[in-house]
Amino acid sequence: RGISQSLKNRLFRETVVAQNEFLYSYSVRGNDGKVESFYTHEFYFLTGQNGLVVFLNYPENLREKAKEIEESIKNSIKMK
Repeated sequence: RGISQSLKNRLFRETVVAQNEFLYSYSVRGNDGKVESFYTHEFYFLTGQNGLVVFLNYPENLREKAKEIEESIKNSIKMK
């Protein structure tokens, strides 16, 4: 199931993307300031008020990989 083009355009305006062979997840803040989350593979995250990523849930077997991704996303945000 693909993501519609209009949603893609919106996602890439303000988004954090975590992607590797296990995970592909998006989070985006809507125009009203509320956070909307999109998830695949039972892996969830959303951005907090400060733009850092907060992980809500991930399967036990991906826990370590998720921690690595969490750190890399936080580091990339800090560098911007």
